[in-house]
Amino acid sequence: MREADPIVVPTPTEKPSSSDEEEEEESESEPEEGEIAPRLVELLPQDDFTAKENDEDGLASPTFKKAKPDATSHDLMGGGEFDTLESLTRVQDVSAEVLNNINSPQFRKRTPISPPQKLANDSKCLDAKLKRLLEVRKLPLVLDLDHTLLNTVLVRDLRQNASTLINAMRLLDADVARAAKTNNPLARSVFHLEHMDLLTKLRPGVRLFLEKASELFELHINTMGSQLYADQMAALLDPKRRWINGEIRGLGEMEDGILIAPSEKSLNGTLEGIADACLIFDDTVSVWASHRRNLITCERYLFFPNARKQFGLPGLSLLDVGQDECAEEGMLATAMKVLTSVHKDYFDRYDALNRPPSVADILQEHRKDVLAGVNIVFSRVFPIHTDPTNHPLWTLAEDFGAKCSPTLTEETTHVVAAARTTDKVKEAIKRGNIRIVSPQWLECSILLWKRANEHTFSVGK
Repeated sequence: MREADPIVVPTPTEKPSSSDEEEEEESESEPEEGEIAPRLVELLPQDDFTAKENDEDGLASPTFKKAKPDATSHDLMGGGEFDTLESLTRVQDVSAEVLNNINSPQFRKRTPISPPQKLANDSKCLDAKLKRLLEVRKLPLVLDLDHTLLNTVLVRDLRQNASTLINAMRLLDADVARAAKTNNPLARSVFHLEHMDLLTKLRPGVRLFLEKASELFELHINTMGSQLYADQMAALLDPKRRWINGEIRGLGEMEDGILIAPSEKSLNGTLEGIADACLIFDDTVSVWASHRRNLITCERYLFFPNARKQFGLPGLSLLDVGQDECAEEGMLATAMKVLTSVHKDYFDRYDALNRPPSVADILQEHRKDVLAGVNIVFSRVFPIHTDPTNHPLWTLAEDFGAKCSPTLTEETTHVVAAARTTDKVKEAIKRGNIRIVSPQWLECSILLWKRANEHTFSVGK
């Protein structure tokens, strides 16, 4: 095995230059409304650990040792003694095969797929299922697992790269040491489940998110993974089941090492008949085609390198660069603000109408506010000879309140472009009052549920 390369933390990207230096200085001292705050922090804060300058085993040292050829999985992943599987898990002696998820190469859609959930109009059904929740001022919230609340990888996949493996080993050792020092199992965020040959990294701030969300919602888990996987991950997230007190559903089933799962998730089971009161938090839109209006989509949490590969994304992973999401400013904190606002609006209307309103209608109103007043023209963003109105980015822009047009009009406020040399961009520059931004500006505004700062995403010359 070759010598592993050190972690390289990239230099923060400089802000785009402005033609007005005075305006740029003012922008840096007082960020504009909608400007994106930094969302990455150092993965291993120096003040949490002690490391001597010449100590190659120190957490702060950038020098890695070779992994021994005969090293076992336990040796490579390090530590793990602080884990007590009896208290942290409710499932033991489980084969790693049950942990394949929908993004795994070992996945096949179940046929025929489960029929879409139908809403029930029976008032007795509503009384039986909603009354209990409404009395305690709660709504159902359905949560996804993979790439939403956590990121899981098989240890055998980590072994494909020595640097990645040793980085993961150090991260786990630091996590175990931190929890042991405080004698607090809930301080853990990295788990080596040796009986499954599995490593799981929880998204920063996930337990605080679950705690706050449980005050307003009845929390349910719905994953394309197997039931055993769903139970295992829920046990890591909430060992004492203080927050996740709803149904935990794993929709997949294992057949000869292949995960067989439906192509779409549903709100069947305990939520059947009350879909109009449910909110959903997931990283994948397509699996909720029948309940898209109930969905809050999150930015995927891709901590491990293989997670980026699953989605065909180039570049280094968070583990590779030694950084992680900032819990206070990350996706979960953003989602909690949206959830809190929707919850408030729901019960304000419930109190005024004396009947349950539609959570999907309320959520759609919140979406429309994000890009209200924005009129977009796309330039060189969509493939040639395709209908742009069918592209997901066009559809999402309209869902979030923007008006889209194929050509520039008097109302055009933004040109979303892949390059600054297109005819539409040149015309927009001549007019002087149109913002020229990259597609990432639109994607970021949608993910953060607020209009992002156009300066941050301006298209370069």
